[in-house]
Amino acid sequence: MKQALILAGGKGTRLWPITGGRQKVIVDIAGRSFLEFILEKLIQEKFDKILFAVGYCSEDVRKKINKLNLTVEIEFVVEKKPLGTGGAIKNALSKLSAKNCLVINGDSFNDINYTKLMEQHSVLNSDISILTKKVDNTSRYGELHADVEGRVHKFSEKTGKSRPGMINVGVYVIKADLFSQITDEVFSFESFLTNQVSESKIIAIQSDGYFIDIGTPEDLLKFKKFKE
Repeated sequence: MKQALILAGGKGTRLWPITGGRQKVIVDIAGRSFLEFILEKLIQEKFDKILFAVGYCSEDVRKKINKLNLTVEIEFVVEKKPLGTGGAIKNALSKLSAKNCLVINGDSFNDINYTKLMEQHSVLNSDISILTKKVDNTSRYGELHADVEGRVHKFSEKTGKSRPGMINVGVYVIKADLFSQITDEVFSFESFLTNQVSESKIIAIQSDGYFIDIGTPEDLLKFKKFKE
């Protein structure tokens, strides 16, 4: 059984001149919402269930997805208060039954095979597998550092400095019981990862496929041109 969680609750304030304050993950791209491009890949790979962790403008996301009449099982997990990325994932995992879960940031697109990523996660017996990519400029994303076997040993915050390195592209495979010892309701998944480097087996799996984060007007325009 393959199950996925899409994080779609951020405010996306940098895109407000384009979205008018609405949820950025449903911004129009060549007549389709951005989320549809992510969903298309998951459905093609025959995922059994897809959850949406929603908060800000959650009803916009629900209405958009419900209009698509998708055949895959869909469920919305609505935050009653902002939980942070970690809290949102933890809150949604109770709705899933699979041993491992694919987690995707709803504002980024990766042209990869998610099924193969999950298979690699299982073979490696990772607690957390992170899809990564080598880029020429890490200033906007921060960096992660791994040994020759792919085990992550350090995360670096955004420095604002333009330099090449490996970045986290916002796709994870995690064990469903990952947060079993975490009592906090509100926390950042990025901070959780940093704190778990020495405690959990975190593996970087590198991708050479197309990747883009639509968090800025410039990158949103790039993706529109890519799809148009």
